[in-house]
Amino acid sequence: MTITRPNKKRVQELENLSSKSWQDSIDSFDRCDTDGFLSQWASSSMSYQYKLEAQLVTDGYMTEFSTLADMGGNLVPCKQVETRYGTAWAVFNSFEDAEGFDKPIIEWVGLGDRAVKNKGYKYVCVVTLGKVYGPKSFTSHPYIAPAIYVATPNNCRIVEEA
Repeated sequence: MTITRPNKKRVQELENLSSKSWQDSIDSFDRCDTDGFLSQWASSSMSYQYKLEAQLVTDGYMTEFSTLADMGGNLVPCKQVETRYGTAWAVFNSFEDAEGFDKPIIEWVGLGDRAVKNKGYKYVCVVTLGKVYGPKSFTSHPYIAPAIYVATPNNCRIVEEA
């Protein structure tokens, strides 16, 4: 896994696009009565998305997130899965199984610290390639998340143990 140096020209482009989108939102508000809310939301969302992309470029396209490790500090083949009872960790036999879609889950682990500890795991903070995702609804915002679904020793590195 290599860390790239920030591209200052790209960061400046994204910051300019962010400023322009924010100004478009303000101008739309000044021009309209009640019909411009959707274009104002779109412009302000894009402004925030460009700002996050500039931050990601500045950070070398890397982001941090938490995943499970065993008590020895080794990564566990797992991913978060939506269940009918909420989100939980699905633990698999291997990292290859975790990256697939039809492999058997060997254990379910709740998201809470106590549930994780009771199953013999702990949280670790890893750094890996990140990606900016746009808003999924009118009430959500753009966000940075890992570009991977399963943290493996090959696609991330542990930076902090909880």
